[in-house]
Amino acid sequence: MATGPIVRPAAAPTPPVPSGAYAPYPLNPELNSLWETVGAPPANADFAASASSVGDPPINSDFAASAYESGDPPTNHDFSTGTLEGWAATGTVVIDSDPEHGSFARLGSSGVLKTAPFTVTSEAQQLWVEIGFLHTTSTSYVDIYVLRGALFGSETKLRTLYCMNCGWQLAALDLTSYAGESIKFKFKRNGGTIGIDDVRPVVALPGYSASGTVTRENGAEDQVYASIASGGILVSAPFTLTADSQYVQIRMSGLSAASDQVQIHVLSGAGYLTSTQVASTSAIDAWSDARLLLTAWKGQSIRLKITCSYGKVGVDDVGSQLVELQDWTVNGDSRRVEDGQGNVYASTDGILISSPFTLTSDVQQISVRHRLESGIGQSFYPSLLRGPNFSEEVGPSAGIPVTSTVWQTATIDVGAYAGETVRLKLRAYFN
Repeated sequence: MATGPIVRPAAAPTPPVPSGAYAPYPLNPELNSLWETVGAPPANADFAASASSVGDPPINSDFAASAYESGDPPTNHDFSTGTLEGWAATGTVVIDSDPEHGSFARLGSSGVLKTAPFTVTSEAQQLWVEIGFLHTTSTSYVDIYVLRGALFGSETKLRTLYCMNCGWQLAALDLTSYAGESIKFKFKRNGGTIGIDDVRPVVALPGYSASGTVTRENGAEDQVYASIASGGILVSAPFTLTADSQYVQIRMSGLSAASDQVQIHVLSGAGYLTSTQVASTSAIDAWSDARLLLTAWKGQSIRLKITCSYGKVGVDDVGSQLVELQDWTVNGDSRRVEDGQGNVYASTDGILISSPFTLTSDVQQISVRHRLESGIGQSFYPSLLRGPNFSEEVGPSAGIPVTSTVWQTATIDVGAYAGETVRLKLRAYFN
């Protein structure tokens, strides 16, 4: 039996053992690789999501609800009897008529006219009276008084109105101080010729509390708004701020030639007795939105108190709630801006904080595009919020200068926090 040579299998090769020496070249020694995006940015990082309205504004926020009478007016308040029945008159006071008003009282020399007593209801806001300034060549004057107390012996002058050849105008007189009282009104002609007609107590602005000279007006393009003269106060009905609301808006315009001044307070707490001023500003002579950052009252029922301290202001669309920058927490005046060229960005003079997002394990940097929008020089501070409840803030201690209106890119190193869930904080700072 023939046999061949015995062949034994080769031994397994011994794996190489690292020498411990450095490699002759690092990875990517020429640094010629392009940077690449890793992971997902925070939600709405490009601010593409449009602003949206949330929640419900207070009742009658747009002043669309018409005024209505409250309680009984004085006897023969509109002279429908064709006589002065129910009125007390001295001097030259006669019944006249025209196609627009029908019968009315005409006050001439030394003419004084007093209403019959009437009781002011708790909801009545104003006394409305049609006043005619009827002299065609000179100014007509009328003094208006309220009579109250025992035998109506306490007389207080409320206002002097005057105009030359102005025809009929509606005068509104504050009744809120007389709720529950029986009172009279007195009209005293002080020059020219005065007409008086249709005296009645009304709720002029349903859903609101009003004091001072506050009236419901009709503007251009069928706009209805409230006009508040100096010293006047308008308080909205209660409404609740939603948890996601960022801003509350009030549309305003200055209405006089003066520098019209307005203060806005939030009324909160039990009985809405806690008053906090949230704005004090001038109202420009054009309709624009005043934006209030009311995050401290999220989820609460509040009222808005609007006071005109000088001049005269118009207000409309009171208490509309807005999410301006979706998925961001905002501070200061922060806005979503469309530049008209298809680009969208956020503008802020305060702080923006993103929603949480997770850094990948290989991340090195985060980038932010920025530019100067107004002013001569600013800085902004980018940082990360990390840890439990995102309570720890980390990032560069020095701000990044912003001096050009051309878009630029800033980066911050975040490799030390790779794999963590964080939030991005951007804080604007004016130099």
